[in-house]
Amino acid sequence: MSIQTLDTNIIAVLAEPWALLPSPNSFFESLDFEDILRQPFRYSQNASIDVARSVAVPMSVVESSNQLSVNLGQLRVEVHDQSAQPTITGSVLPDLLHLVFAKLPPVRLLAVGVNLEGQVSTTDGMTAAREIGDKVLKVSTHFEAQGLHLVAGSARYGMQGQDGTTYTVSIEPRFNAPDTRNVWLACNGSIEGPELPDRVRLMSALREGYAMLSHALETFFPEYSESYEK
Repeated sequence: MSIQTLDTNIIAVLAEPWALLPSPNSFFESLDFEDILRQPFRYSQNASIDVARSVAVPMSVVESSNQLSVNLGQLRVEVHDQSAQPTITGSVLPDLLHLVFAKLPPVRLLAVGVNLEGQVSTTDGMTAAREIGDKVLKVSTHFEAQGLHLVAGSARYGMQGQDGTTYTVSIEPRFNAPDTRNVWLACNGSIEGPELPDRVRLMSALREGYAMLSHALETFFPEYSESYEK
């Protein structure tokens, strides 16, 4: 069974909030999305958790019929692709983020996150925790105390690219549910700096993220790796 892509996104975190944001509907309708976002659009409101500041941030969201979306808030701008595409070849997220920022007032950034999420379902009837314990953590049944069995297990490791971008790869049961058979994999890239990285660097971070998820699959779950290409 192949990996299921859940979400690919780029998030720009602002160092300080915009003094005034435009009306979401009029702002989005004024943008020339150059066929990146396909109409009809759907507008909504939600909240995103700013972990660094420990606050819930209101977000205005526009979603397109091709499962791309833009989330606009006082402290962050997010672009998402939930179209379940198996590769990032031709990803429009860097172009979409730059298009939005070109129409907003200048602002200083803290960092930009480039994030990828996917999942695979176990095919042998084992839970995701057991699969991670056996194949990633290498925990044998001898590790478990008498009368107990493994119901949770996760792994996380970090790496840094030559351009200074840091990446964290996470592997855990989906939603940390003890009985789920879905293994959740994510790669979170972080580019620190006050300015929005150019399209080339953002695309490079996307490619590196997919390469790391591919490597994790090939290393720990080789039976799933053939259908997950960079």
